[in-house]
Amino acid sequence: MKQVIVIRKDLRASAGKMVAHGAHASLLAYQCTSWWTRWRWALEGQKKIVVRAETLGHFMEVASRAEAAGLPYSVVKDAGRTTFSEPTLTAIGIGPARDEDVDAVTGSLRLL
Repeated sequence: MKQVIVIRKDLRASAGKMVAHGAHASLLAYQCTSWWTRWRWALEGQKKIVVRAETLGHFMEVASRAEAAGLPYSVVKDAGRTTFSEPTLTAIGIGPARDEDVDAVTGSLRLL
């Protein structure tokens, strides 16, 4: 089992902003899973991989594929009060779920 966190690379946000939004995405996606999935993932070491989406369009495509696959996922939107001048989609958390199911959606994405 694994979780993949997708960060928008085109935003050129600070490392701190990317890490914070990746953490939001991870926790929100985790909360979309069953207790059984959470327990099993914990036993397997809570594997996480962070990848990038090159553009907003690419980002939305990944979110659509996760939804179509029936995977637990979350999309994070920054409120636009500090780094960005308006609300901005920043990160996606996908899983935890079976490796092969997550890989079918995110396997072609490059590591951040």
